[in-house]
Amino acid sequence: MPRTISKYGRPLPYFMKYASDYYGKLKLAKTRSNMNRLCWELERWQRDIHWKRTDRDFDYSIMIDSAVEIDDGTYKAVESIYRSFGREMKQLVPEIRGADEDERRRAYALLYERYRNEVLTACNSDIKLVANITVLLSREHKSWNQKFPWIVAGSGIVQNIKQVPAPMPVKDETGELKYLGKKYSWAQPR
Repeated sequence: MPRTISKYGRPLPYFMKYASDYYGKLKLAKTRSNMNRLCWELERWQRDIHWKRTDRDFDYSIMIDSAVEIDDGTYKAVESIYRSFGREMKQLVPEIRGADEDERRRAYALLYERYRNEVLTACNSDIKLVANITVLLSREHKSWNQKFPWIVAGSGIVQNIKQVPAPMPVKDETGELKYLGKKYSWAQPR
């Protein structure tokens, strides 16, 4: 039998496309075998995860210090600075498109430093207040530039995030959790 007929006479199963790039380029059989079905199920699961919106479930309250009071005047001042930052970023991106990497970094660094100083002066150099306001604004206006809170108040946001004790699995012969043939139970860290 000629090699071309034997090669294409029995195509490889569909799941082989994940074995290497070579198989991904071949014509593969989409028969309803168990491995092909499993492959399709995993692909569907991956598509669902890829397109799932996870930002709806995020709890922004961990990034806000409730002990810091926010007055309305400061909030409005930072909001106007945030708006002007967004407008200036939209203008800056086309201007520096043809520039080399060092020039772009320098332009972004100057812009970030200027807005960081503006926000700090509006909030009397209170980094936690800046962090609270910018996180609230970014949550309220999701279409605005979401890098702004991290640019102007990254250290304040990190200070606001508190360490929360979380239970960890510990080996226990009478535990209710099973993993790889061993039993575990939940234990609070000390």
